[in-house]
Amino acid sequence: METGLQEGNNATDGTRLVLAAGVSLDPVRHEGPPPLDGGLDPLDEAPEHSAAVAEALAAFGYRAWPSRGDGEPPELPERLRAAVKSGADILVVHIAAHGLLARAGSGGLYVVGPDGEAVDEAVDQWISLIEDHPRADRPLTLFLLDLCYSGTSAVLPWHQRLETGERRAWVIAASGPDEPAFDFRLSRAIAMVLRRYQEATLRVDPSQRFIPLPAVAREISRVVAEMNLTDGMDQGVTTSRVPFADQLDHLPFFPNPLYGGRGPREQMAGLDEGTFPLLDEGLDVRHFLLRAAGSEALSQVPGRGYFHGREAELADLSAWCNGEGGPLRVVTGKPGVGKSALLGVLVCAAHPGLRARAPGLWWRLRHTPAANDRLAVVHARRRSLTEIAESLARQMGGDVSRSAKGWGVECSRWRRTAPHARSPWSSTRWTRRSGRRTSSSPC
Repeated sequence: METGLQEGNNATDGTRLVLAAGVSLDPVRHEGPPPLDGGLDPLDEAPEHSAAVAEALAAFGYRAWPSRGDGEPPELPERLRAAVKSGADILVVHIAAHGLLARAGSGGLYVVGPDGEAVDEAVDQWISLIEDHPRADRPLTLFLLDLCYSGTSAVLPWHQRLETGERRAWVIAASGPDEPAFDFRLSRAIAMVLRRYQEATLRVDPSQRFIPLPAVAREISRVVAEMNLTDGMDQGVTTSRVPFADQLDHLPFFPNPLYGGRGPREQMAGLDEGTFPLLDEGLDVRHFLLRAAGSEALSQVPGRGYFHGREAELADLSAWCNGEGGPLRVVTGKPGVGKSALLGVLVCAAHPGLRARAPGLWWRLRHTPAANDRLAVVHARRRSLTEIAESLARQMGGDVSRSAKGWGVECSRWRRTAPHARSPWSSTRWTRRSGRRTSSSPC
């Protein structure tokens, strides 16, 4: 038997703690031939995957709980209760093990211990230990459950009835309530996604102090879905459920490695400060600059573009950007044909915040749009509908300060009228409640 607990300091000073437990089964000795059903998989690799998750969390400031010390560490329920009462502000509990649903009574989810039997306490009891004592000093806790049937603990009816702002326990589960989990996919995905955020392969704007928990969960779910395609045997990540209008940006589980660093504005070194309001985070300046350049210029703004060809498409879309044609254009094509590069060139030529800063990307081309100070651009990848709508509204001059319940709740309206009638956006109005836009000419 091996239970993977990562070495660390015994911290009771309100720090970030991680309890990472990978539970493999004790070897079973059979007299005579082994049973035909083969029994439970021993999960020999569970401690290894638990260690990888703990290592990834260490990069976000988490220290392991508990330190090993002398002798055999106590059972998992005892370790968890001790971590909950440790005085830490934030706790992450990662468990890679077999999961078992009670066949009678509560039907709760139990972790299978090294002896092949369920431990004494169900996972929902651990969640209750945190939520049922609001006046006690209990940490904000994230459960990462790489167990079969672990979605059961993510959708507890009583837990879903709690107000979002009052919850202290959150769950990312490897599978649905009645689904098995395979090959430590959740653990592997967690370690992979957290490393990508540290390496800035995945990133959120430096103005955000914490990576939103829903964004992390979406990336983990995406990686698990990719593993399903390659490995077979589907499983779907299940998370704590909240009303769709509620915001979770305040949850501090994952500090943003780029916080206070080089965001889109800083990447545009030398740009006049008067244009900064145009560079909304959703614009993703670096994305469009590099696509227009046709080269990866790493940390610098590209000086010369290598885009060529697509003259018919450039002519058509440039005219549309200048106000000609119908109200809608959609660019489609197979992967790798140059959709992003085409749009990148158009954006760099038309956006007043980019046009003068990177003329080398577009001025040699035969067809380019004129500068358009009513252009709103969003790189929609990995952004929610709310984030896309708010970015567009900010760029077009709207007051979109978020209420507690988010976009689409209040009925405030705003109008942006172009300074001259020939603009393709001569009169545009947005309504926050309905998200409806009305326009007197192409937009």
